[in-house]
Amino acid sequence: MFEDFDECRNRLDHLIHVIEALSNTKRQLSLSALDFQALTLARKSEQEDAIRQADQIGEIIGKLIQILDQVLSDFYHRR
Repeated sequence: MFEDFDECRNRLDHLIHVIEALSNTKRQLSLSALDFQALTLARKSEQEDAIRQADQIGEIIGKLIQILDQVLSDFYHRR
């Protein structure tokens, strides 16, 4: 899958950073939806949009975690 150990390690670092950033984004969207609901500042459609976006990011995170599993497997086989 990768040419060398360093390339594999760099890919791992990058994937972990992306997953971390997306996880924080999902958390913020979820909290925003809760804030909208609690403060009744937003229409129901705005709350649903925030929840839908958080769900979509969750799906992306799930796919990235699958890729991370593959990269980790390759990483440990090279060690």
